[in-house]
Amino acid sequence: MRRKGTRAEWDRVREIAANMFDQGKAPADIARDLGVDDQTVRDWRRKYRAGGRPALVSKKPPGRPALLTAAQRDRLAALLEQAPRECGFERYLWTTQLIADLVARASSASRTTTTTSACSWAGWGSRTRSRPAGRSSGTGRRSRAGGGTSGPAC
Repeated sequence: MRRKGTRAEWDRVREIAANMFDQGKAPADIARDLGVDDQTVRDWRRKYRAGGRPALVSKKPPGRPALLTAAQRDRLAALLEQAPRECGFERYLWTTQLIADLVARASSASRTTTTTSACSWAGWGSRTRSRPAGRSSGTGRRSRAGGGTSGPAC
């Protein structure tokens, strides 16, 4: 399991390890001094021998870049503290689709690309209920989340 720390912090630890490699220290000693596993140090040493210090620099994490900026996420979090009706929707509970509609309304992001990203950072799954548990619309179909656009512009 990966230890906690930012990419910059781990880059610094690997830089220290590279200095120790240059001093001829044994991997077991480096591992003990840096608080990492021996095998991790041996992996770093193998990369260091093959590509030098640049080989020890962290790679960019995989995945698509965030669609919302930090400021947009903060604004969205503030809006989600309000009820959907206060934001002009004809619903009383937030759903992933409503959140995507809210993001699309407030930004230039398209609704289809924001549904998952807007909710995943907030810890909401894609299966959030649109009505309380045990309640049914009586139609046997899932109702489409959304609603009117009248009301205050959130």
